[in-house]
Amino acid sequence: MPIHAPSSDASAPGRGACDHRPVSRPKGERTLYEIASSFFAAVVILFAAVGMVVTAFGEDGVGSAGFLVCSALLMLGSGRLLLGLKRGNEGGEEL
Repeated sequence: MPIHAPSSDASAPGRGACDHRPVSRPKGERTLYEIASSFFAAVVILFAAVGMVVTAFGEDGVGSAGFLVCSALLMLGSGRLLLGLKRGNEGGEEL
């Protein structure tokens, strides 16, 4: 028995094309996801900065792998925070 794809008859209930338009919200209103993402980005920045200070004044110094990992985390957290704040200021618009 052959399997057929569902028909694309838009007049039938439940068979219309998917509408993927973004839901509009007031300008500057942020979703819980955006707020949580910005919060966790700030936490990553804090941990990375503390790790860089501890590693820099420790035995290994600034040339260690730990310092490089912390600086990479600092850059990633800063970028995520910047994007989150930028997107939050624009409202529901895409970047």
